[in-house]
Amino acid sequence: MAWNPEPEIAALRDMAKKFNYDQVVALGFNYSKEQIQALSYGRTRNLCDMGAELAKACMETVNGFHVKPTVQWVPVGEKLPDDDMTVLFALECGEVWTGFMDEGQWR
Repeated sequence: MAWNPEPEIAALRDMAKKFNYDQVVALGFNYSKEQIQALSYGRTRNLCDMGAELAKACMETVNGFHVKPTVQWVPVGEKLPDDDMTVLFALECGEVWTGFMDEGQWR
């Protein structure tokens, strides 16, 4: 396996090892800098090449939307989210989950 000095790739390599994956492809979003980055790691050279192609295709697709992703905090005391809007739940125990409202029920 080739050594890659980029910390992002090292993190993907560690993830692959931890979960016994042969390949990991990730899209990273930095909203404050309005940047999107595609990263990939593969256990073999062939998987590295395939992962790079998949990451490139994902980036082209995301860039094709011409929409800047936004994150907005709205306290539920002010307004409840619309149905099917994905939200973060921060529970008292410290866990964080995603969910959405569906016909008056949280899912």
